[in-house]
Amino acid sequence: MAHSSSHTQYQDRFSDSTPGFTETTFVADATPREARDSTHLLPVTDRKKHRYIPLALRFPVAFGVPFSMILLAIALEIGIVISNRDKGFSVPTKNAISFASAQFLLVASITFHPSLVLTNPSSHSYPQCKFIIPPAWVYRELDWHVRWHQPYVVMSRGNARAEESVLLDYVTLGPLLSLINSAKFKHRVITWSTITALVTYILQPLAGSMFQLQNNPTSQGVQITSVRTIGLADFSDLTAFVSSAGFAEAAVFNSLPDPPFIFAGWTLSQFDIPSIDYLNGTLQVNTTGIQTNPNCEGPNGTPTVASNAGGFIITSTSVDGCTQSVDASDLSAQQYGVTAVPESCSTLNVTQRPVMFWFFHTTNGTPEARTVFCKPTIQAFNVEATANLNNNSVVGVQTLNSDAPTNNVTGLFADGALNGVIFENQTNPFIQARATATNNGVPGAIFRFAAQSSGGTDGEFAKSNSFLSITTDVYTQFLALAAKSVYFVPQDTPLNAEVVSINTRLLINNLPGHALALLLFFIGFVGIFLHIINRRQRRGLYLSTPPGTIAATVAMTSHSGFGELLWPSDDEKLLETKLSGLRFGIDRQTGAIVASPAPRMADDGQVLVGETRMGMARPPFSAGSSSYEMKFRPFSTESTTVGTGEGMGQGGRDEALESLLGHRHNNQGSLDLAAFEAASASASTSTLVVSPRAEYPPLRLKDPEVAKRVRILHIYPHFVKEAFDTMDAPSSQSLLTKLACDLAALVRDQKRLIFHKQKTRLHFKTCRDLMQAMMEILSHLPNLTEYHVLWSGLTSAGSYPALVISAPFRLNLRCIRLEISLEKVPYMLSHHSQPLPFVQELDLFIRIDHLLEPADYDINLLLLAQMINSLHSSLRKLTIQLWEPFNLSPLFSAITKLPLLDKLSLSIPMSFPNLGDPAGLIAFFNLHSNTLRSLSIRASELGGRSLIPNEYQLGEWMEWTFSKVHLSSLTSLEISLYLVPFDSALLCVRRFSSTLTSLVFTGLHLALEDVEQLADAFCSPPLEEHASLQYARVGPLMLSPQLVDILAQKFSNLIKLELLVKAVVPSETDVPFYCGGVSCGRARSSERDQDEAQFMRFAEEMKHRRYTEWELVHLDLSSNSYPG
Repeated sequence: MAHSSSHTQYQDRFSDSTPGFTETTFVADATPREARDSTHLLPVTDRKKHRYIPLALRFPVAFGVPFSMILLAIALEIGIVISNRDKGFSVPTKNAISFASAQFLLVASITFHPSLVLTNPSSHSYPQCKFIIPPAWVYRELDWHVRWHQPYVVMSRGNARAEESVLLDYVTLGPLLSLINSAKFKHRVITWSTITALVTYILQPLAGSMFQLQNNPTSQGVQITSVRTIGLADFSDLTAFVSSAGFAEAAVFNSLPDPPFIFAGWTLSQFDIPSIDYLNGTLQVNTTGIQTNPNCEGPNGTPTVASNAGGFIITSTSVDGCTQSVDASDLSAQQYGVTAVPESCSTLNVTQRPVMFWFFHTTNGTPEARTVFCKPTIQAFNVEATANLNNNSVVGVQTLNSDAPTNNVTGLFADGALNGVIFENQTNPFIQARATATNNGVPGAIFRFAAQSSGGTDGEFAKSNSFLSITTDVYTQFLALAAKSVYFVPQDTPLNAEVVSINTRLLINNLPGHALALLLFFIGFVGIFLHIINRRQRRGLYLSTPPGTIAATVAMTSHSGFGELLWPSDDEKLLETKLSGLRFGIDRQTGAIVASPAPRMADDGQVLVGETRMGMARPPFSAGSSSYEMKFRPFSTESTTVGTGEGMGQGGRDEALESLLGHRHNNQGSLDLAAFEAASASASTSTLVVSPRAEYPPLRLKDPEVAKRVRILHIYPHFVKEAFDTMDAPSSQSLLTKLACDLAALVRDQKRLIFHKQKTRLHFKTCRDLMQAMMEILSHLPNLTEYHVLWSGLTSAGSYPALVISAPFRLNLRCIRLEISLEKVPYMLSHHSQPLPFVQELDLFIRIDHLLEPADYDINLLLLAQMINSLHSSLRKLTIQLWEPFNLSPLFSAITKLPLLDKLSLSIPMSFPNLGDPAGLIAFFNLHSNTLRSLSIRASELGGRSLIPNEYQLGEWMEWTFSKVHLSSLTSLEISLYLVPFDSALLCVRRFSSTLTSLVFTGLHLALEDVEQLADAFCSPPLEEHASLQYARVGPLMLSPQLVDILAQKFSNLIKLELLVKAVVPSETDVPFYCGGVSCGRARSSERDQDEAQFMRFAEEMKHRRYTEWELVHLDLSSNSYPG
């Protein structure tokens, strides 16, 4: 029967009485089929006037790109010559982008543009390299277009086989497979175009290895200021000496280097050092300096130590024959000091006399002493000083000459410099203290130096010329540092200096440079000839629209006839088989794709086309004809039901058809919305669900035709957390890797956007960018009426989800269902402060993340109440459910009167504090006593501190609450007895029985006595005060004749009664009997059904009962235990 109807349907559709057409019939079990052509009915248009040529194949682009690559190759060779001649190009010392390395900016400058690393326009810069990736990318786009148009180029010549025309798609094949197919079909333009396009992938690696950064020392002249000159300063307060002695001690203790402008006994005139950062920079300047020489010598022989009352007398003679004696105490085993030589040895002032450093210690009870005689001298020179610009230290001094400027130092101290450790007696106690400190500090530093040496003081005393070397070092540093303050005075003098630093030079490596230039020239040279040839090939091709879209393909083939030979269920192999007997071309006058039978050889050497004989000199197909008649039976089809899609499988794809019509994989029944999964409920209704593992964003929703179909939206913002973690979190990828990924995505998306005319995914740098895009999309769903949100946890995502969640609030919503943590409410409402005037149904499922203080939760409840109050002009149904017990009294107390509210659903937690202080809920009920008409009550225990139900506590709370509630307009009551205590539920029924017309009392098995109590709840006051209960749904219960009697007696006014029946018994005292599935004839032994005999006896019992006063019209019995 199915085949017959299919035959009739398709025969009526495709029969045509027009002369010149054969009747085409699609039958499920047909073998040969016929196709007809109607291109002669198409209007003839000026094909040249409406000709479509893509931008990439127009003359300026098609020839400009390869020509620019030739110019780039020439410019690169010139750059190599310049680089070899000048040893590279100068590079700025600082990156324009501080957080990026020079190597990264080098690659970026090569890849994109050198302006990334340019700083000062006046400085040398990178050679103005042309782009590398953009020309390569554009050239690949040229290749993409050439391969895209090739099937149409082949058909424009006529007599094209199916495998190289309608079945061929070089774009989806990719470059590698395109090489194979183009070689097979001898499409040499495609072969060379693909080869040159593949070569462009080598350009970037060569460009990345072509440039090299080398560090070379360079010098440049600068002008600095000398701020000191040689001159005698005022040193009467001895500050310069005591501070120098202190530094000498610190240098010994901490191994400090020479301070600035001090170097190996040289004291230089202080000058300003440039503050510019140089790489390993040094400053060379000609200045003046004073060389201090301590002229220290050992004694002539070993000092003698003689005992004396209370100590020892140390006597030593210098090499000059000067003898000096000092006293040492016997109270300390280690002593040291310095003293001037006697007047008999020198007539100079005591401050200029030679000095003797003495050191004493006792070893194994034997006293020993060592002395060093020093006679300091100074000399002024013109010197060339070298300073390290990294730490401002002097690293070298070279003497130029002794023609120092005239001064009052060298002449005054020609016979002897200040010894720095012996001073005249001072009347000022502070100055005298400085003198004493200096006198003790310098020899103390020398002795500490000996103690810190590898052998200690014992080792130093055991040496020949002991203490001479270390005394020379410490004393020289002390005198040089003191000279900086004593022998120099302030005076500014300009000086010419030279800065020597390591500068980075950009060099072009010869091997990759020449290779890159050669490949660029090869691509450009071959590309020019390829596009000259391709342009000639496309002269006979006139397309009106970009090829590839389904609409364009249908427009070109819908009148050709061969489409009637194909079915949507045909796979690639079957399509090739069906079309192998045809030859294809493009009619130049109409632009339609036309087909004709493939020529075949007859016995007489003629070529047969269909039923027409024509000589070999006449082509079997004319691409220039505007219309033709065709009648052919080139193949037989397999037996298959038309329209069922058998052979493809559920949701199967026809790869060949996709190749012919353009690659599109969205089915009619579902939309690939990237971040959403759209399930189409009908032609005008869709439900969008945010997938927790999906990608983002839903760009298809930007299409008005898609957006207007959306009615219901579900959002679970887990994708925000994933976006936050992947976008805003620190990435382990390098900047270069990220750059490469972004470029790859850009190339792919641009190709899809420009040439496939389809929207593509956007790529976002930050999570906020993604949120802004999704806000824009979700706020433009014009027909959205129902909105579901689940937002709890996700603490790390912060307030980001609120940006997306609040976007649909501005639409004309009718129903909002919020499952939200109370902590998220301020975030959600802060992004949408406008009222929601059209919302009629609000479903709140409140969760608690336990992150706030109690006072903060009260504030959030008040914010939630303000949102509910803003719905006063539209809200009709309100549902409130808690994940765990929580005090919602502030919420109920803050809700003002909602004049249209007539339905309320409450889910009461089992444990304390349930819904909080009953006073808030009581006030809410009484405020809406005149509007509420439907009330639903259930208990829940989803989470919280305790999962053990507390029926007694819940019963007390409900009795306390509902005993004080008066709802004068309530007509419908629904109570779930699953967790609600029966007595509490019965209390609610009694409380509102006077106005109820509908009752749902389910969730717990009810005995006959329970039903009687329920019925009595409607009969306790006088009957005339009650409204008539017209509908009731009760159960589960055991149905018996006695139960029916009670229902008929107590609920005589019922019109519709629904009973959830657990079992049926002939008498209330009977027990139901059950049997297994096998014994009762069931296929599964796990099923248990009640004994059928009890049903029969119940029916017999009910035959004798009549309820004349019962107004019942509908009786529904629901049970799974009825026998089959």
